Amino acid sequence: MINCFFDGASSGNPGPAGIGAIILDKGEKIWEISRYIGEKTNNEAEYIALIELLKELQRRGIESCRIFGDSQLVINQVTGNWRINYHHLYKLWAQVHDLLKEGHQLEWVPREENKLADKLSTQAIAKKITEKTEPANNERLFRAKELAPGIFLVPSSRNIQTAYVVDLNNGACTCPAFISGKKRPCKHFIAISAGREMVTT
Repeated sequence: MINCFFDGASSGNPGPAGIGAIILDKGEKIWEISRYIGEKTNNEAEYIALIELLKELQRRGIESCRIFGDSQLVINQVTGNWRINYHHLYKLWAQVHDLLKEGHQLEWVPREENKLADKLSTQAIAKKITEKTEPANNERLFRAKELAPGIFLVPSSRNIQTAYVVDLNNGACTCPAFISGKKRPCKHFIAISAGREMVTT
């Protein structure tokens, strides 16, 4: 059985956005995508990730598979359980329905079960953002200390006396932007996810 996962992320909502998707055949990766898509909302990014996945399934002639995503909005709108209230999302929904096959089983999963696609979408944003970040801020941001596997203490780029805890395992950060929901993923989470060189003294 072929299993597929998709995810979209936006830092700012709208803000810099990325998509990630992966196709697994009996647990083996046969295709993946990690792409920066410009300034988008999180919901737009989720839809675009699903569209790119469906396009690849079409190219490969795969008409029967399970497709997993952690966006309740996208899953419920595509399956007809929720209304579509915004015109820009309706256009994306229409593209999905043009590509969706009868044998494609669309299912919601919690974020922790969608880590492969989540990582790909976050990495796409991270690559773009770190290209634009000032070198001085980069240096401070990446002076992170690993407290435990997947748990990092990251200094603030604005105040050297402030630091935040980034939890890669659960996709969380203690910074105000993440806690308030304004930026998920936040710049600290993105930086660590990018796998940049860090000082761990």
